[in-house]
Amino acid sequence: MKARAYIAWMLSSGIVIAAACAGVAMVADPYRLFDSPAFPIKPAIYHQAVLAKTVQMERTRPRTLLLGNSRIEVGLDPESDAWPASWRPVFNGALAGRDLFTAYRLLQHVSATEPPQRIIVAVDVQDFIAAPMTGMPPPGPDERRLLVTREGEPNPVRRWQQARDLLSATLTLDALRDSVLTMLWQDRETGITMTRAGFNPLREYIRHVRTVGHHGLFTQKLTAYVRQYAGRPGPDFADPDAYQDFRTLRAILDFAARHRIEVVLLIHPYHADYLDVIRDAGLRDSFLAWKRALIRVVNESPAGERLIDFSQDSDYIREPVPPKGDMQTDMRWYWEPGHYKAALGELMIARIARAQGANFGMELNGATPMFRMSREEH
Repeated sequence: MKARAYIAWMLSSGIVIAAACAGVAMVADPYRLFDSPAFPIKPAIYHQAVLAKTVQMERTRPRTLLLGNSRIEVGLDPESDAWPASWRPVFNGALAGRDLFTAYRLLQHVSATEPPQRIIVAVDVQDFIAAPMTGMPPPGPDERRLLVTREGEPNPVRRWQQARDLLSATLTLDALRDSVLTMLWQDRETGITMTRAGFNPLREYIRHVRTVGHHGLFTQKLTAYVRQYAGRPGPDFADPDAYQDFRTLRAILDFAARHRIEVVLLIHPYHADYLDVIRDAGLRDSFLAWKRALIRVVNESPAGERLIDFSQDSDYIREPVPPKGDMQTDMRWYWEPGHYKAALGELMIARIARAQGANFGMELNGATPMFRMSREEH
């Protein structure tokens, strides 16, 4: 009897502990899996960024979907008042460190339920130059939670992955740690978070600016970019289809045409210091050839997409960087040379939405004149 009582006590204790952990996770909701409003700041959400984005995307059913990498994730606020009412809800499906193939798969995922009316797709020259000839990536674990396979068929393992996601988000030590972190760190000024609309306000950079200043952030990033581009071959992009990223872009455009989805492609407003790194690495001609290849792909698309270039020389991209040691001055448009603030994103949204008076960015087409990309060419 004592043995049975002990076993029963152990089992009941385990159930109570598991239920308590699950309850804490559901209330804290560190990955926005349950849409709990109790703790709005989500400092651990980027531990499960893909899970959070896919779940929120399904929940939102956006009319307008933003796709790209971290530049879009922190630069375009889907809850901005600049978006036309008829375009809402807007969801930011961009993911840091991901390429166009991830964007394509997320587009397939959300369209399996209800295709968006339009997509805003940011193309990044860094992706095309960094790995220009790579093939399609092998299936990854993140794809198991999507609604459809690469071929567009219902995903046979999705329900199993949903069960695993539920367990990992409630009954693991990682989930418990992230839940406690979420409850303890509700810093609305500088706390890391992802909004319900998928936006990363990058508030933690406020602390970085106060610590090293914008000059320090620019120096760190520019040093990394110099190393990244050093010795890179300069592709001429004469045959866009020789490059996997261009093939993926065509797949996105073809998919959008079949589903009658409006497409706006955009080129990021890289800071002039970033463009100088590209020029100094001997990649200026490749950068301009890349733009011409984008124009060619757009012109050959059956849907007649728009291509907006925000990297053209302007006072915005040439915003002065505060001097070394200045920890107080806040730049208006940029965090550092590769990531722009939502304030600049507001001007981009105005151009994307064809708002009256929008003067930032240039629509590219076959008749567009030669591009200027640095201060010395101004």
